[in-house]
Amino acid sequence: MAKIFGALTNGGTLVVTNIGVTALVAGDSFKLFNAASYSGTFTAVQLPPLSSGLAWNTGNLNTNGTVSVVVNTAPFIGSILLSGNSLVLSGTGGVANVNYYLTGSTNLTTPLSNWTRLLTNQFDAGGNFNLTNDLDPNSAQNFYQLQVP
Repeated sequence: MAKIFGALTNGGTLVVTNIGVTALVAGDSFKLFNAASYSGTFTAVQLPPLSSGLAWNTGNLNTNGTVSVVVNTAPFIGSILLSGNSLVLSGTGGVANVNYYLTGSTNLTTPLSNWTRLLTNQFDAGGNFNLTNDLDPNSAQNFYQLQVP
C-alpha cells in the first residue's frame, strides 16, 4: 500500500501484479493507496487475472484506493423438488468452493436486505449446489433467493 501525505490525483495507467502464491477468492480486498483525499481517474487499470466466475470491483479505486474480488456469475437453479415438508434445490453455475446463502421471506415486496438468512452453504469444486430447507407448514407462502457474496 502506498501512503500519500496529502491529495492523490489518479491518472495514467495503473498496473497491479499479484506476487503471492495463493489464488485470489471472492471477498479479497486490497487498499492500494491511502491518501488524505482522492481526485481524477486512471485512463486504464490492469489487474491480475482471476479464476473463472470472479471479477475485479474497482468502484472504490478512485475514491478510497481499494479494489476487491467479487463473484461475477449467477448460479442457475436446475431443479426444485418438494420432499415432505422440505424444499430441495439444486443447480450449477456458482464459483467453486465459495459460500452462498439461502434467504427467504413470506412477503415478496420486502426489500431483499431484510430477507432472513435461512442457511449458509458452499458450492462444490465444480460450482454445483444442492440444498434442503425445511418449510414452515403454518406459512401461506414462502419466497427464496440464492445469494452470493
